[in-house]
Amino acid sequence: MENESVFKKCEKCGAIVKIIKDCNCENCGIQCCGEAMKIISQNSAEAEINKHAHAIIIIKNEKNEFLQYYDERWNSFLFLNCKLKSNFDISNIIEYSSNKLKISIDELNCNYITDKIHKKFSESAKKEKEYHHYFYYINIKNMPQIMQQKEFLIDNIKYTWYSFKELENDERIQQVNSDIISFVKEFEAISKNN
Repeated sequence: MENESVFKKCEKCGAIVKIIKDCNCENCGIQCCGEAMKIISQNSAEAEINKHAHAIIIIKNEKNEFLQYYDERWNSFLFLNCKLKSNFDISNIIEYSSNKLKISIDELNCNYITDKIHKKFSESAKKEKEYHHYFYYINIKNMPQIMQQKEFLIDNIKYTWYSFKELENDERIQQVNSDIISFVKEFEAISKNN
């Protein structure tokens, strides 16, 4: 198992993470949903990885608010997202974000954070699906004037900036996207500690 990648899976939500370096502290380890994650085989993880691959695109403003767009199929505000043609497709994510927000590609920096596999109810398909979400931060070098407003429209799509508190207090957002918000909050906490 020396050359094989190590994966851990959350027994509660189904999230899967690839372990680069595991924690060796006593009574510690990588946790999800408040519990230690279980090691799974590489074959099992790879079989699950090829399911509904999407990029979750995280964009923050200077007020530490997160950009959300209104998705009519989900009847909720969501993080920007797109289907992935291949894993770690940063150029596709930059191009998608540029097209959606009408910003030059040269104004965008994109960084991969992590990926998680988990189950959630699909509002568009009306059934539970297993998703493989790849999380990326997009930094906008020069925020366009229109995006400096709390709410704005681009191509008839409504966008708004939400703080974590606002995301957590919105009943509909929590109903359809609490898992993604929890993941992003976790990444934010980790990045502040590094």
